[in-house]
Order: sequence, then structure tokens, then C-alpha cells
Amino acid sequence: MSPSRLAASALLLLLTSAGPVPLQAAMPGAAAIDAASTNKVTLRYKFAKGQTLQFNTTARQTISAVGSSTSLSESRVALPSLFEVQEVTATGGAEMTLAIRSPSISLTSNGQPVDVSNLVKSISASQAQRTLLAEGTIVNPTPVGERDASTSDAAAFVNDLLAMQWPEFPSQPMSIGTQWLQTIPMAVTDDTGRVDATANLRYTLKGFAKANRNIAVISVTYETEANGSVPSPGSNSTSALISRGRGEGFLLFDMQAGIVTETEYRLGIVNVVVNPVGARTTLTVESTARTIRTR
Repeated sequence: MSPSRLAASALLLLLTSAGPVPLQAAMPGAAAIDAASTNKVTLRYKFAKGQTLQFNTTARQTISAVGSSTSLSESRVALPSLFEVQEVTATGGAEMTLAIRSPSISLTSNGQPVDVSNLVKSISASQAQRTLLAEGTIVNPTPVGERDASTSDAAAFVNDLLAMQWPEFPSQPMSIGTQWLQTIPMAVTDDTGRVDATANLRYTLKGFAKANRNIAVISVTYETEANGSVPSPGSNSTSALISRGRGEGFLLFDMQAGIVTETEYRLGIVNVVVNPVGARTTLTVESTARTIRTR
């Protein structure tokens, strides 16, 4: 896979992942939670034609690799994203576009900077358009991560972010303690390899912020699984990849405004790469990501 495609795929995994972190410590905006309410709520997004929604995602990822040699890489990301509502559907959904303005991405490998300027430029120039239903379902989405010869890495990455940044909600009213599962299939493929992945996100309605009862506090546990092939460094062959991950996080949903206002996730995953002659490399990945609505 091309370096830019691998970088975009890694960023997608980073930005949509969660990991083991104490939920109370990670929720400064909702440290005091009312978990005793008997009220049932139906969570739905609310949109208005011409509405603009701005978010900023900051993320950090470290990867340590142990095999024939030991290496360490670190990436830092800041993605200011702008959603614009073009039309509102009869059922309360929205036709919207997503653009990422002035992204900041840095990557170092063993202490040396890696040039990602072309990826940054491509992401800045890309835009995606989708219809999102009021409960968070995306209408006719492109499969997350799917690529073909006509799709640039940046356009696919922006499309993927649109698919992943809006969690789905159950159709029925929920009480505190209600859980629901969202399964997101992902695939990254080109002429040098293919990786099929699945992300399972299990949400739990924990309660409501005592400081603002309109804020629903939702915890998330996150599990990832991936299998596929990636290029072997310095050769024309491919290596097998097996990946497993688990994490936790939270999101805050403003029921009055109908929008997620804050998310924070932490993830730990282990990748095992086996090359054609049987040599193994184990990559340990630790990721954190936080998204705040800025407008």
C-alpha cells in the first residue's frame, strides 16, 4: 500500500478508536452524573438548512515495533472539520457536506520527521457529501475504507470521517443503563494488499449531567479486529497482518441542540505482522483522541 494510503488508514483508526481510561477522570464537563433518573429519552440529531457545525479533533498515537529490530513512531493530529447542512429531509435528517480545514499532522519515526505534506494538502482539498438520518444512520454510504483507482486517499479519508463521527442511536426511548451496539465494517485495499477490519462500538446511557440535565452522558467500549496483507518492507512481497484492539471512552450528547458536543477515546491494540519467511513483528499501538464542538 502507498505511504499516503497507510497514513490515511492509520489516522482513520486513530480517530475512531477508544481505550481503557477511567470514565470519571475523562469527563470534566460531566463529572457529576445523575444516574438515578427514571426518565426515558429518545436521542435524535436536529438539523436546520444552512446550519454549520464545527468540530476540532486532536489525537496522539505511538507505535512501538519489536521484531528483527525495534522502532518507535509518534503522530499528532489536529483536524478542524466543518459540516454544512445543505437540506433537511422530511424525517428530520440532513444532506450535509464535510470539509477539513487547515489540518495539522506530524509524524516521526525513530525521532526523525516524516514528510506528510502531500497528505495534508490532499485532505485540505477534499470534501464529502452524505445524507444522515436523525438517528445517525448514513444513507447509501461508501463502505468505510473502501478504495478504488478513482478515489484519492484524502477523499476516502474525509468520507470515512463523515461515516464515523456520528454515532447511531436506537429507534426506541431509552432509560439509564440501556446498551446498544454499532458495528462498522472497514476495508482498505489497493494493488499491494488488503486489510479487512471490523469495529464494534457498544454504547451505554450512563445518565445525565447534573449541571445540565439536557446533556446525556454515554460511555463507549470499543473493540477492533483486522486481518489482511500489507507490503513487506524492501521487497515486492506481502506480509500477513492480524490486529486486535480494545478501548473505552465517552461522548456527551446535547438533547436540546441535538448534537454530540464532546468525545474522548483511548485505545490499545496489538498488530502481529508475519512475513513470507515466517519472521514476526509485533506492533503495540496506544492512541488517544478528543473531539470538541467549537461552534
